[in-house]
Amino acid sequence: MANWLAAPLWPLEIFTATKAFSNPLLASEKLNRRGLYAWRVTATHRLADRRRRKLRHLVSDAEREAFDTTGAIVKTPLAPDAFAALREEVMNLSAPAYEMREGDAVTRRIAVTPSLLTSTPTLARLVASQEYQGPIRYAGSFDVAPQLYIQTIFTHVVEPDGSPDPQNQLHMDTFHPTVKSWLWLDDVDEDMGPFAYVFGSHKLDPRRLAWHKRRSVIAAQGGPHGGSFRVSDAELRRLHLPDPHVFVAPAGTMVAGDTFGLHRRTRATRPSRRVELWATSRPNPFNPFIKNWLWPLPGMEGREAILWQEYATFAHKMGLRKRKDWHYVGKVRPKDDPRHPSLT
Repeated sequence: MANWLAAPLWPLEIFTATKAFSNPLLASEKLNRRGLYAWRVTATHRLADRRRRKLRHLVSDAEREAFDTTGAIVKTPLAPDAFAALREEVMNLSAPAYEMREGDAVTRRIAVTPSLLTSTPTLARLVASQEYQGPIRYAGSFDVAPQLYIQTIFTHVVEPDGSPDPQNQLHMDTFHPTVKSWLWLDDVDEDMGPFAYVFGSHKLDPRRLAWHKRRSVIAAQGGPHGGSFRVSDAELRRLHLPDPHVFVAPAGTMVAGDTFGLHRRTRATRPSRRVELWATSRPNPFNPFIKNWLWPLPGMEGREAILWQEYATFAHKMGLRKRKDWHYVGKVRPKDDPRHPSLT
């Protein structure tokens, strides 16, 4: 009944970032066979290309060329002394945190808010710098501030119980260009479950577009329909894409990538915990402008991360979200033992 009451909004939702096949128009097999989903993919990529041309000044020629070829920008934005100061600030802070468990791994996030930045001056200088912001905004194709978190990945927290960690499967985040970024504050070894990315998979060639159209029809028929399509090794070969590049990297390395491109967190082979400055940005992909004029509202910039976490907590309590993902765990330091309720 609630879905039908929202029927007047169904056509408008076509022009938003909605990726799930819950709207009857987006989930229509007939419309997707005629190219509705494929049109959304194509239109948002053309708009992203146009916006990026206006943001060329935010990155160097070498960074722009690397992104155009691979879908990611890799750099070291801080000198060794500044990075050491940053790491000491972050590791010693205690702040409100949320945690999510997937399989035998736990992800902790501490929102980087304006109030937190007042006590971490090196972090504040970094996130205000073009060295850091430029690659994120160029990759994401919007000149807007990303949501920032101090993120900790805990691996092998519990004995495997057969429940999957969806992050270990190769996937795309959504149907349109978007960005995530990692700046690792710890060395990332191969046995820690490092980030992996399929270079060149951000490009929308005819083969990839046909694959998207086929997957949208399968989703409309009742197949996997979350919108973050998973990709098998066999499909990767059919798409003529290379094996994922695994980012075994020293502390201080930053990666900003278009997560329309295929990526995953590889499976860790030992217990570990690593801390990273994690960023994400996902404005409406049908917005033709590089600025997001409707959001944030005055005084909201820099607070989106904590607002999202507070909304998730409220929605869980009210029964508005079926997926029990993020849980508030109180004030912690980034490397304190995880406190997710399922671990007690």
